Amino acid sequence: MGKPEEFKAVDQFRASLAEVTKTNPKSRIFNQAAPGAIPNADYLNRKRGSVFHKAFDSGAAIKDFVPPTYQKAPEAEQNLVKLFTDSFLTKNIDSKNHLILAKAMFSRNFSSNQNIIRFGDMGSEYFVLGRG
Repeated sequence: MGKPEEFKAVDQFRASLAEVTKTNPKSRIFNQAAPGAIPNADYLNRKRGSVFHKAFDSGAAIKDFVPPTYQKAPEAEQNLVKLFTDSFLTKNIDSKNHLILAKAMFSRNFSSNQNIIRFGDMGSEYFVLGRG
């Protein structure tokens, strides 16, 4: 058995983005990072290893968790469920949980040219852009 191949986050990101956008990973779009867009060593030392979370133990805290729900138009809820069904991040979640996710989301508005997220910052929210 050979030595396991080293995980290379940038290569994995490029491959994932290529899958989603059906773009050639050698395309120049992947090599046009803005100055300062490459994370520094301090960020790399404290960042999460992945956007995916490891599975939880089935303890009482998880068992008793009640997800939040926010009122929205049925059409908006259906659009979110469709998005979760098609998204590479959520397509493998069962349909019951797609609906739970859709119900737990709420609408926020941002002004034109307002930064929503910035490359390199630690994230704590999941955004789905409806327009813009």
